[in-house]
Amino acid sequence: MGIHDRPWMEPGPSPVRPGARVVYALIGVNIACYILQVVVFRQSGGLIRQFGLWPQEVRSRFAIWQLVTSLFLHDPSSPLHIFFNMFVLYAFGPAVAARMGRTRFLLFYLVAGVAASATYVLLGPLTGLLRVAVGASGAILGLLVYYTFLNPDAPVLLFFLIPMRMKWATVLIIGVDVVAFTTGTSDQIAHTAHLGGALAGLAWYFAERHRAARKRRGPPPPRAEREADPSLLEEVDRLLDKIREGGLDSLSEKERRFLREASRRIRS
Repeated sequence: MGIHDRPWMEPGPSPVRPGARVVYALIGVNIACYILQVVVFRQSGGLIRQFGLWPQEVRSRFAIWQLVTSLFLHDPSSPLHIFFNMFVLYAFGPAVAARMGRTRFLLFYLVAGVAASATYVLLGPLTGLLRVAVGASGAILGLLVYYTFLNPDAPVLLFFLIPMRMKWATVLIIGVDVVAFTTGTSDQIAHTAHLGGALAGLAWYFAERHRAARKRRGPPPPRAEREADPSLLEEVDRLLDKIREGGLDSLSEKERRFLREASRRIRS
């Protein structure tokens, strides 16, 4: 049984396979960049020096490309860094991509990653973390949060060992980042970037819900339809004056039908 055939991989009625191609492409790009880092540039660290996220350079030299390029680099000395990021992308990405579509998923992934990078840069002066940062972890946290809102009770194995519901696994992972951020833990992990990506995933999910709700309600009627016809109101006033003078019995059956229809139109 493949990983995508397992029950915890299914977000509901949405298929998994149609969204897999863009996910595999992202995984391929990340692995290709990692191979370049390890095989070609490991001695000089050239790729990280040029394309890693250096907070001071982003602020002083406006090196904003680093907000994106750093997402595709990982620590060459820690293979587990890229392994866990790509595993989560492989496990949960196709389900989300199938729901969003390939183009929107790619945009979502990049937005979550850039939000993570920007959070790391902006909070650097507060946390004192000014060292270079690399990795897709911020985008991956955004993906986890989005998937969790789709499937909060899906069963998962945290760290391949601990069975729990998706919502509790995500709360635990983000909780570690929150504690590390608030206590100023120095463990070579960009916890602020993780939190920025998680917030981006949260914002994207609720923005989609809001947009879907507005679409279900439909657009408001044109102004001409919302405003009552002046001639209609004049005729209604005339009939109401007639009722005040002679009572309801003074109206003909035709006038009564007109008044009922006018009342319905005005209320709507």
